[in-house]
Amino acid sequence: MTTWRMSFRAGNQGPKMWSKCRDLGIAAITYPSLARVDLSNLPKGQPKKSWRKLKPAQSASLRRLAYEMKTGDVIL
Repeated sequence: MTTWRMSFRAGNQGPKMWSKCRDLGIAAITYPSLARVDLSNLPKGQPKKSWRKLKPAQSASLRRLAYEMKTGDVIL
């Protein structure tokens, strides 16, 4: 089990979304270049063109959520 610290907001400084995510039992993150891409059906890092549009911090955050976070992990 891993513990993750996440800030659930709509946008960079948008409204907090933690209570809604907690109620739904989900962790959510997206960026425009990958907003409509289901990463669960693709190899890690695909589609490359879309990943390249992300800033380094965005790419790192999304990779952790998509490929490292597991069922049973705890989110603070």
